[in-house]
Amino acid sequence: MSPPPLVYERYAKLVSRGAPDSVDFLNGQWQRDLVEPVIGDRPHYTKAGSGSTTLHIYYQADTATWHIASEVGAGLVFVAAASIAHHPNTVPRSAWMLAKLNAGAVSLEAWPDFEIVTEGPNTEEEPFLLEEIGVDFFLRVQLKTRKVIWFESPAGEVYHSAAKPGGAGGRAKPGKRYCHICHKCFSANNFQTQHLANLHRPTAPSDLTCVPDGAGGVHLWWKPPPPPPCGEPELAAFQLRFSIDGGVSWQVGIENTDSPEPCARVGNLSPGHAYLFMVAAINAAGMGDFSPPSPPLHHSPDGITTAVPSLNSILSSPHSSAVSSPHGSPPHGSPARGAPLPPSMVAGSPKGPTPRGSPA
Repeated sequence: MSPPPLVYERYAKLVSRGAPDSVDFLNGQWQRDLVEPVIGDRPHYTKAGSGSTTLHIYYQADTATWHIASEVGAGLVFVAAASIAHHPNTVPRSAWMLAKLNAGAVSLEAWPDFEIVTEGPNTEEEPFLLEEIGVDFFLRVQLKTRKVIWFESPAGEVYHSAAKPGGAGGRAKPGKRYCHICHKCFSANNFQTQHLANLHRPTAPSDLTCVPDGAGGVHLWWKPPPPPPCGEPELAAFQLRFSIDGGVSWQVGIENTDSPEPCARVGNLSPGHAYLFMVAAINAAGMGDFSPPSPPLHHSPDGITTAVPSLNSILSSPHSSAVSSPHGSPPHGSPARGAPLPPSMVAGSPKGPTPRGSPA
């Protein structure tokens, strides 16, 4: 007996909005393509465009890019998003870029008002299918406070996503969330803090290297953590922290580099301080552990040197407070009195210690 056919759409609808009047035809409701519902292991949607044109939302696997185009793999590409998300609904809003033709060349322009979202009744009686919201929804979408999603698991069971029970019907039981990497549902209460943290957050970067730039700053680059076996969650960015008191306390230098490139430049270091740096990787599951601290850099009025013997003994001690604590959090403690403000930091190039925008 053959299995029942896969249901792609039921109660929900996929909607795009925010496109300007000049390309208003990109706004509207999309339907799952019935002839070719899957392209590149991702959903394929269509809608009527201008005139007799049919528009397609599909995933271009060889470039890891989502496209809105007049043809699959050809024709005019109107919108693109560099993302390996499994569904248009789970592509970050900031990733959608408008393709523009300038002097015969195509360029991509940020399009902050454009979004593609799944809408639906979202009730226990009419829940979302994972095919409608994206199998990776609970990994990639941060639910707002009190936002509850009703969904049907691949096994046909209906759950709510709330961390705690509260209400009649299915809300009387604790909620669950689906992990597409593990192919099963887990307790919503522990999904972020235990499941994602223990299994899917990145490990610590290594080999953090610091090289003075000769202009009162320093270039940093490091070895990123290895990718997970299935390739997801992919690295999204890094956080950089620094210390000027030998690792007793740490301050955030770069909250989020907004780039998976494993390098950065630090400028405006304050004279007379020995700087330590450490870095942590960020993916859709959260931030991982921090790397071991870098060798100290002492910034003096006549330049930067790594010869700081008084700190070497601290770093080599097995009980050193410069070692990061579990779950990626550095040792707690307020900055030293008189500590300088965080240095200005700019994400760099993946080719090494050349800051972005600077000549090689």
